Amino acid sequence: SLFDRALKADPSHQKAAQSRLYALNLSPMWSTDATAREHLQWGISLTTGVSHVGPTSVADEGRGHDGPFPQDSPRNQDPGRELRVGFVSGDLRTHSVAYFLQPILANRHPSIAYVCYSCCK
Repeated sequence: SLFDRALKADPSHQKAAQSRLYALNLSPMWSTDATAREHLQWGISLTTGVSHVGPTSVADEGRGHDGPFPQDSPRNQDPGRELRVGFVSGDLRTHSVAYFLQPILANRHPSIAYVCYSCCK
């Protein structure tokens, strides 16, 4: 594919990698399992050398404690505490996610703190 050729020329081209994975989601030529493996492999490649990430697979979650996160984090049980809600997107400028977030943020409740994370440069 064009994405594969772009990645062969520049393996660090994140937009090509992301677009390739998106195209795999829509391709009838790729099985769900094969597509999931490609997404997982890309995720692993992003976290290589990073020490603060969790399990490398959704299947690893809940199986003992091999990761760097504590098994159980202390939780504030105060019902009046501020709730923090995080939104993560690769594109908060032009992606449809940004448009869906706009009315949520415009009508936010004062007891909720919203944090938006963008995973793009």
